[in-house]
Amino acid sequence: MPIRSHLPAEAPGRVRAPQVESPLLQLMKRFNRGLHLMLGLALVIGSLMALALFAHDVYSAFALRTLVEGFFHALGSLLILWTFSELLNAEIRYLGGGRLEVAVFIEVAIAATIRHVLITTTEPFDLQSGFFTLGRLLILGAVYWLVSVSQRRQEETFTTGSGASPAERGEIK
Repeated sequence: MPIRSHLPAEAPGRVRAPQVESPLLQLMKRFNRGLHLMLGLALVIGSLMALALFAHDVYSAFALRTLVEGFFHALGSLLILWTFSELLNAEIRYLGGGRLEVAVFIEVAIAATIRHVLITTTEPFDLQSGFFTLGRLLILGAVYWLVSVSQRRQEETFTTGSGASPAERGEIK
């Protein structure tokens, strides 16, 4: 489900602000844009740090001769890097006036859970923790699927210009 970064000027039900509030609204918009630029900068710095962590994990795997454990740690670092990349991409789209997709945050939660699985495979296995992690992945997967289906339906509604379903429009026979 996308979150709109702005409302169209002629959105239904939108109440126009009096002209007196216009400077205040402009200030708030500038402040919000500044906050998002700072978030983007923080994501860039975090990405560079995740890249350094990946390089360290690869170096440690070869230097300490723990290739299997080092490989899993390096994969975990790559998932962190992927997470930063996805969040940075979402921030770029948002700053460009696009929509902020909720699915991105679910993907980040799934990636974090998978990273947890990769890291804990090098430790002794705890059955209760394993079931908890499996349940978390199944729930996140179900929520991601529901959000994706909802998003596709919403995009179909926007592209056709009507709220009618494909069957109601005669597209499905």
